[in-house]
Amino acid sequence: MSEDQAAPVEYGAAVDRYLAAAAGLGPASRRIYRISLLGWAWPLVGRRTPTGRARKGARPPSVPLTLLDGPETPKRLRRALTDRSTTAQPTTLVRELSCFRAATAWWLARG
Repeated sequence: MSEDQAAPVEYGAAVDRYLAAAAGLGPASRRIYRISLLGWAWPLVGRRTPTGRARKGARPPSVPLTLLDGPETPKRLRRALTDRSTTAQPTTLVRELSCFRAATAWWLARG
C-alpha cells in the first residue's frame, strides 16, 4: 500500500482492496472470492449469513475492520462455519474458509 493510500477501515473496502491487488486471480475467481469474503460480513457482526435465494444479491452489513480483532470474533466465525455447514458442500466450506484466510493474511501483512 502506498503512503498516500490510507488503510481501509471497513471490511467491504478491505475486501475490494485485497481483490484489486490479487494478481493471480481472473475475473471469475475474483467474483467467487468476493462472494465468499462478503459472506463472512454477517457473522462478524453476530448475524447469520443469508442462505439460498436470500443470499443472492443480499447487501452485506457494514463492518468496522477492527471487529476482526474483537474477542467475540473467533466464536462468531466458528458459529458461522457450523451454520454454513448445514447448507453448503464441504468443498464450498473449504473454499470460503481458504478465501478468508488468504485475505486476512494479506491484510495482516500490510498492517
